Amino acid sequence: MPIAEVRKPYDAKIPGFPPLEAFKFLDAERYIEIHKPLSSKGDTVSVQTRHVNVLNKRLGSLVETETLVKEILPNENEENDSSVIARILTSCFIKGLTGFESVGKPTGILGVKVPTPDRQPDKEITQATLSVQPALYRQGSRDFNPLHIDPSIAQEAGLSEPIMHGLCTMGFAARHCLLAYPDLAIEKIKSMRVRFAAPVLPGETLKTKIWRDDDKRSLQFVVENESGTVVVNNAYIMLQ
Repeated sequence: MPIAEVRKPYDAKIPGFPPLEAFKFLDAERYIEIHKPLSSKGDTVSVQTRHVNVLNKRLGSLVETETLVKEILPNENEENDSSVIARILTSCFIKGLTGFESVGKPTGILGVKVPTPDRQPDKEITQATLSVQPALYRQGSRDFNPLHIDPSIAQEAGLSEPIMHGLCTMGFAARHCLLAYPDLAIEKIKSMRVRFAAPVLPGETLKTKIWRDDDKRSLQFVVENESGTVVVNNAYIMLQ
C-alpha cells in the first residue's frame, strides 16, 4: 500500500464544529436498528445525520448522533415519504474538544449500563483477528482514518500502535452470535448495541461470551481479548 496514501491528510468536516483531525475521534458506542432489508436492486437511498447530544467533558467531548438511512421511493418526496431502512446511533469521544456548554438530550439508548446475567455464558466463540485486519477493513468500509494503519498517527493519538476499527470488532461479535446459534439468521436481527470498552490490536484473539434469554428474543454478550481484558460490553442483540 503506498505510504503517501496512508499518510495523506485526513480531516473530519462536521457542521458546527471546528476543523478536526480524524485520529482524535474514538468510537465509544454504536446502536443499529434495522427497519427493513436493504434492497439488492440498486435503489437510491439517503443518509441523514443530526447531532442529538454534545456533552462537554474534561479531556474532550462526547458527541451522540442519529443517522437515518432511507429508501427514496420513486416519484415521491424524499423528506416526507422516504421509507426508513435503518436507524444508527453513534457515540464518539473527541479528544481535546472541550471548554463549552453541553447541549442536547441523550437518546436513552446509548450510555445505559447493561449488566450481564449472573451465570456462566451459554456460549463462547473464539476467533483470531489478522495482523492486516485494519488494512482489509478500511478498503471495504472506506473508513480511511490513519489511526488504524499509521503507527506515527496512532502514537500521536496516545496509542502504542494502530488499533482495529470499532465497527470491525462489532462485526466479529455479530458473527460470533450467529455462529453460536445456528437457528438464527441475520434477517432475524432487529437491533444491536455495543460499547467499545478498550482498543483491540490487530492480530489479537477475541472471545465472545454470549447469554440467550429464556424467551429467545435477545442475546447479551461481552467480548474479551486474549489477556482477558473486556473490549466490548453493555452489548446486546434484539431479535425479531
